[in-house]
Amino acid sequence: MKKQQGAALIVVMSLLSVSLTLGLMNMQTSQVDERLAGNYKAAAEAQMAAEFGAAYGIEMMLGIPDYFEEHDSGKACEDFAEPGLSEQERRSVDDDVEWYEVDGIDAEIIGCRDDDLDLDLDLDLYLSWGQVRDGGGAIISESFVVFGDGGGDGDVLTINGSPPLSNPLVCLRSADDGCGWDDGDVASYFDGRPHPVPGAFNCTGNSCRTDPQGEGEEAVEYKSEMKEKWEEFLSALGFDEVIAGGGGASLSQGERDVYRNIEIVSGAGNDRVTSGGGVNTSGVIVIRAGAEFRGQGTGHHEGLIIVEGGGSLDLRGNYTVYGAVVALGDIELDVGGNAEVRYSAISSGGAGRSGDFVWQIL
Repeated sequence: MKKQQGAALIVVMSLLSVSLTLGLMNMQTSQVDERLAGNYKAAAEAQMAAEFGAAYGIEMMLGIPDYFEEHDSGKACEDFAEPGLSEQERRSVDDDVEWYEVDGIDAEIIGCRDDDLDLDLDLDLYLSWGQVRDGGGAIISESFVVFGDGGGDGDVLTINGSPPLSNPLVCLRSADDGCGWDDGDVASYFDGRPHPVPGAFNCTGNSCRTDPQGEGEEAVEYKSEMKEKWEEFLSALGFDEVIAGGGGASLSQGERDVYRNIEIVSGAGNDRVTSGGGVNTSGVIVIRAGAEFRGQGTGHHEGLIIVEGGGSLDLRGNYTVYGAVVALGDIELDVGGNAEVRYSAISSGGAGRSGDFVWQIL
């Protein structure tokens, strides 16, 4: 007993200290994980609230076009959604207009304008402000969705996030330069009035032709200032199919609710790609420089046809396009027979494919 110096006690105390340190570290890690999970949950709930508010707003606008007119601030949307603003600062952006409180949803709505959103739309826009609050009523997470009425009669077309259109044939150069065609030769084949898509997707010929729903714009439009935005859209566009011309290459039958982005490129020999017979497609067809697409027979396409400078578009027979044709430069455009391009703000697709409403998460 006289030779014992307390070594065991030192070892035990050391192990106890290490265990205590590890325990505290695990507790801190658990607390951090819990807080991260709570923050993620709050952010997700705020985003859902903002989207629910926007969906509610669109539903109200469908029934009553001027439903939110008294809540129009006239201020830029991003002024209200600027990061870092306190709730008081956000509300004081416009003291003359109150936020509309959405019943049963932690979201509020106010009218706003496109300034730095790059939507390039002269439309009625609204901001849905989704919120998550703590027990004391303070906002712990928030999210914003811009939504707006695109005209209601199909006078604004966007497909897969494309820039907006309101004409069936658009040249992205000045009228003086043109895009390689004479308006008088092709305008009669392009109908600027808004048309609904056919009731049945797998229709053929004249059974695919629908009556216009109201008055529309001129058949041909020149928008040189939009060329850069269309080039940016095209450069970011992913393709489901790439088809090289020649060897009888052709498009295959599609589905209305399954949009396809199809790229037509130059191939060996005859560079033509056709859509013959009763083949119907939907989505975006891009014709690259040196390539040719011929729509013929009794089929139709619902969506956009974009032609790069140096590309060629030939429409024949009873082929019909519901949507618009966009020329990015000087192209070969040949239309004949009973072929026709009917302007249509297609709204049968999924999110981001409706021409009737604008929807952007900030």
